[in-house]
Amino acid sequence: MRHRRGLLWLLQGALAVLVGVLLVRAIARHWDEYRALDFPIQLRVGWVLAAAGTVLGTYVLLIAAWRLVVVGWGERLPFGRAVRVWTVSNLGRYLPGKVWSVAGLAVLAQREGVAGWSAVGAAIAMQAVAVGSGIAVAAGSVPGALSTARMVVAAAIAVSTVAALASPRAMAVLGRISGRENLRAIPLGSVVVASAVMIAAWAGYGFAFWCLARGTLGASTLTAPHATGIFAAGYLVGLAMIFSPGGLGAREMVFIPMLTPSLGPSGALVLTIASRILLTIMEALAALLGLVLGGPPTAPAAGAEPRSGGAD
Repeated sequence: MRHRRGLLWLLQGALAVLVGVLLVRAIARHWDEYRALDFPIQLRVGWVLAAAGTVLGTYVLLIAAWRLVVVGWGERLPFGRAVRVWTVSNLGRYLPGKVWSVAGLAVLAQREGVAGWSAVGAAIAMQAVAVGSGIAVAAGSVPGALSTARMVVAAAIAVSTVAALASPRAMAVLGRISGRENLRAIPLGSVVVASAVMIAAWAGYGFAFWCLARGTLGASTLTAPHATGIFAAGYLVGLAMIFSPGGLGAREMVFIPMLTPSLGPSGALVLTIASRILLTIMEALAALLGLVLGGPPTAPAAGAEPRSGGAD
């Protein structure tokens, strides 16, 4: 048992070192772009710290929404453990293919005694809600950014996901398809709360984006609602690019043209690069905090089945 826990700590530590190396390389690559800009960067540390703190707070909201669905399926997952599982597996999004974060989520959740299908199912369900609400936020905050058809489709996906999760009949069908006969509906209240938390998370990301604009460019004409819509649009496009690690490149191609009317070409580039650096740092920091604050990893005994059936 101790040997297995030690091996888990070693593997997670190696992952943290790898992320640190990738982080330094990313900053070095973007730093050359910063130096080449003919634009007076007005660094305001207080605003940058406010952006960083808001991003961490947004991660807490995302983790809480995911955990609500997991617990709604009768799993036991203390919040501290959920923080470690979510933040560490989230680093897998920097690997091409977008499947590594989901695979990591299943593996780490099983180490905590949570059924892998439950952890992954909750992540997929909340991703659907996030996409639907994110497109609605983008379309509502930046008129003309997205077509009405896309907004209707996104809303339909989000609403149908919420309805399915709370429907005993839909969950029974899904249970038969997946071979999980005991799959049960999640209480509607938990699903609605989780969905509302996802919308609050978009607001958090947008506010952090706006704070970062203030912290790197000084006073600007970019408003907080406009920043929220632009961030949501760019983030969702990056998410859709399956083979782009962390949405690299795709997100930036959306940010720059949408920010240019408010900030000008140079200002748009500064904020876009600053956002990429800040989010990379925050994701790495969140994973390190998750490893420290989540406690030592749980290693189930050989042959033990993931527990379910009792909510936290």
